[in-house]
Amino acid sequence: MVANISSVCCSESIESKQTMLEMLENPISIEDAMAELEHQVPKAYQIWRQLFENGKKLYIENPSSNLMVGESKWADHFDAFSKLNWKNKGWLLDIGCGIQRIPSYLKDYPVDYIIGMDPLMPVTEHPFQFVQGIAEFIPFKDETFDYVISVTALDHVLLLDRALKEIYRVLKKTGKLLLWVGGTEHTEMYNPYSEDVKAIDMYHMFHINPSWFEPLMKECLFIKESHYQDRWGNHFYAYGKA
Repeated sequence: MVANISSVCCSESIESKQTMLEMLENPISIEDAMAELEHQVPKAYQIWRQLFENGKKLYIENPSSNLMVGESKWADHFDAFSKLNWKNKGWLLDIGCGIQRIPSYLKDYPVDYIIGMDPLMPVTEHPFQFVQGIAEFIPFKDETFDYVISVTALDHVLLLDRALKEIYRVLKKTGKLLLWVGGTEHTEMYNPYSEDVKAIDMYHMFHINPSWFEPLMKECLFIKESHYQDRWGNHFYAYGKA
């Protein structure tokens, strides 16, 4: 099942902390999650699934260029942005943590309090607890996490509206959502339910544009607390809950 947390750090401290995280009573498996996506949006799913396989191949063949591992000035910028928002070191869910050991933007965060989630199983063991899953079906109970982060991964989901609702659900009332998204000009709002849905490139169904993304976040009851845009078009967001 997708809810089985695996941890390569088997210290007593982690084992005792694991009991603090409550999973859903009947979490959905990764296979059933994919089947449900296909059921909800069959046309968009077929396109998205091919993009998923394209990205998987890229991550495995060239991880240093396509995942936030090793030295990266952009990851350092997000790390600095995040540190402004780590008021307390609480439970953190990293959606799209990747298949390598640890993302460089989490190098200074206590690994005992990190849960990584990704649809792909790691090729190198993570030093934190890991669960296989997708953002549309997060296998934790309501208000579990102090922080949810997603780094250049939110534009890879199929059902963005459902993913945002799930993030809102698992985030504590006083929690924060930290996002790094690559903003792209002149992109229309994403609608996977449309009969005209199509991919925007060979890896993405959509690109995020603040003109429609920020109103969507507000509609999903997120409150924008801070926003930074660098000269390369990256957007860093910190959101709280309404």
